[in-house]
Amino acid sequence: MNIEAQTEATSEGVLCACCETRFPRFLPHGRGEKQRLDAECPRCRSLERHRVLALYLKHRTNLFHERLSLLDIAPASCLTPMLSALDNVKYVSAALQSPLAMVKTDICKMPFPSKSFDAVFCMHVLQYVPDDRQGIAELFRVMKPGAWAIVQVPIQADRAKTFEDASVTRPSAKTERWPSEAAVRHYGRDFTDRLVSGEFTVDVVSCLKHLSANTIAAYGLKASDDRKVWVCTKPR
Repeated sequence: MNIEAQTEATSEGVLCACCETRFPRFLPHGRGEKQRLDAECPRCRSLERHRVLALYLKHRTNLFHERLSLLDIAPASCLTPMLSALDNVKYVSAALQSPLAMVKTDICKMPFPSKSFDAVFCMHVLQYVPDDRQGIAELFRVMKPGAWAIVQVPIQADRAKTFEDASVTRPSAKTERWPSEAAVRHYGRDFTDRLVSGEFTVDVVSCLKHLSANTIAAYGLKASDDRKVWVCTKPR
């Protein structure tokens, strides 16, 4: 069943693309002025960025129908059950601190042999890495020729060049409560250039571009929230 047919088959309410559970509505997420209504799945706690990524993976990649080895860096609890359950995928998760990770490792010095993986996820990780260029080089090293990686970081669109502050340290009481405060850099519009300099072929993809208005509403997304991912391919 394609995505539009699946959407039409749903009843009133919303559907989580991560745990595939239906609800009358999603929960609010955040505090004060930053609170978003209808944002968080009551079951798996996915947010909009997780659900739109799940839809992209299901309908715009080969992840669900080809035999692949997948490296998931800093795994998200709402996506891990879906990904690890795929019979066609050899799933490996890795992180420096996360209790969800199968392998404890620094992204800048991973223990995997070169050319190990067909696909890699690196979502909201690089802004915390002291040497993100070394992290990007490691992603490139562990990927097979022709493999793809999906990378995402927060971008400050009004910033042309990335701002870095090496004095930021973690953890602390502040950074544990507000993880964004632990970022050692705030990426600007030059983020794509960093990936290209790491020898990747890069496409900046709008995850909402191929979704209808009905599908966007059914999965609790917002048409105005044009989330992008960086699809990085290692040349053959």
